[in-house]
Amino acid sequence: MYYQVTKSAAAKAQRQRNQAQPAARVLDALMAAWGCPEQMRLMHLWENWGMVMGADLAALAWPLGHKGRVLLVGGEDPMAMQELQFQTEEILERVNAFMEEDYFSAVKVSSSMGKRPLDVPLPCEPVYCPQEEGERPSGRLLGTMRPDSPVARAYARFARKPLPMQGE
Repeated sequence: MYYQVTKSAAAKAQRQRNQAQPAARVLDALMAAWGCPEQMRLMHLWENWGMVMGADLAALAWPLGHKGRVLLVGGEDPMAMQELQFQTEEILERVNAFMEEDYFSAVKVSSSMGKRPLDVPLPCEPVYCPQEEGERPSGRLLGTMRPDSPVARAYARFARKPLPMQGE
């Protein structure tokens, strides 16, 4: 009886391992196994920045990262940065509420100066890699190959030369 229960539990576990899992669940488990749950929580904050801050603050404040327990927030221009300076307590309260603990102790407002905000996904544009046209072989070895050979036919096409006839 004990053997049958263990065998069926092992079979069930094996079936679960063989089933496809959503990538998000696998990545969450992988990050937790590597000891990175804090990075995952921060990633969720960056992804949900607009919802956490609300439309008014999200338009002014861009997440730039963190340094220890200090949240780094960027602004587009000096006027926006001044407004954010007055809103630091509100930002801190909203972010810590999202993190469900007092994760950050302060907010530092700085100019974004061309830095990419963390709430903007990386562009997924196709990368064009031009193929350099290499030097083609001269085809001088075609005379030494049998014309009916597949290698000779492939070499002739690559060299862009006609195949010599048998006996030439």
